[in-house]
Amino acid sequence: MIGDSRGASELSASLSSLCSLLWQERVSLEHILFKLVEEQLVAGSGHLRFLQLADDELREAANVLRDNEVMRAAETQMVARLMNLPPSSSLAEIAAAADEPWPALLIEHRDALRGLLGEIESTAQANRQVLLAGAEAARLALEQVGSSVSTYDAHGSRIHSGGRPALLDRQV
Repeated sequence: MIGDSRGASELSASLSSLCSLLWQERVSLEHILFKLVEEQLVAGSGHLRFLQLADDELREAANVLRDNEVMRAAETQMVARLMNLPPSSSLAEIAAAADEPWPALLIEHRDALRGLLGEIESTAQANRQVLLAGAEAARLALEQVGSSVSTYDAHGSRIHSGGRPALLDRQV
C-alpha cells in the first residue's frame, strides 16, 4: 500500500467511497429484484394491462444500476491506482492487497452482489417462462376464436371465414 500518511488517508477515503458505491449497487440490485418479482406477480395474476408499467419501472431501475456501475468502476480504478494495482483489478484483488478492515468489507460486498445477481437471474428466468406460457395460451385462445369467427360482407350477409385471415377494415 501507500507509505506516506497523506497517501494512506487518500486511499482510506477512496476505499470508503468504494464501499459506499458498492452499497448503492446492492440497493439497486435489490430494487431490480423487487421489480422482477413485481413483474412476475403482475403476469401471474392475469392483470396484463399493468405489465408494461411494471416493465417500465424495471427498465428505470436498470438505468439507475448502470449509473451506479459507472461510478463504482471509476472508483475501483482509482483505488487500484492508489494501491499500485492494475486498473482492471477485481474486487477480490483489491481486498487481498488492502489493510484491515477493508478486505472483510469488500469481500462481504462482493459476496452479497453475487448472491443478488444469482437471485435476479433465476427470477428473470422464471418470468420468461411465465410470459412464454402466457403467450402460448393467448395464441391457442386466438386460434380457437379464429376458427369459429363469422364476419359480414358489404351487404350485411353473414360469412363464415373458416379460420382464414379476414380483412376487417381497409383503412389503417
